[in-house]
Amino acid sequence: MATPGIAANAYARLASITNPSNALTRTVGDGGQETSGPNFGQVLKDVVNSVVESGRMRVIAENIANADSTPQTPGADPYRRRIPTFRSEMDRALDARVVGLGPVRTDPTDFRIKYEPGHPAADANGNVKYPNVNSLVEMTDLREAQRSYEANVNVIGATRRMIQRTLDILRG
Repeated sequence: MATPGIAANAYARLASITNPSNALTRTVGDGGQETSGPNFGQVLKDVVNSVVESGRMRVIAENIANADSTPQTPGADPYRRRIPTFRSEMDRALDARVVGLGPVRTDPTDFRIKYEPGHPAADANGNVKYPNVNSLVEMTDLREAQRSYEANVNVIGATRRMIQRTLDILRG
């Protein structure tokens, strides 16, 4: 699965930014130093969340693509709906808990059965098993995942613009 590679690549690109040695240091009135600098922890969380939502959308798209498929042989089971799960995991680079894509499980609900005696996948009684995929539910889940993904991408973009604007102000 490409998801861990994407997350690792995003971490590698942004990890140096979260390093405290990259912080800006300035002298304050009493002669002490105040350290400030960009905290990109939230951006990294949004990157991770985007990767998770992307994986969720792939599973949902697979369900939609197979919603009307039938088994290859008479009486066999058709495609079974897959359900993405999530897990909480500790991210040492962020020193925070983030959401990760867990194992993809199969939905144990019953298949839809239609009486179609002439169908090549019909059993001896003329019944054909269809996947336990409800397209309306899948489209609703897909829309929810898409909105979450877009929200994460928008936060990343807004943060990048704010950082760029701050750098522009500091330069000139």
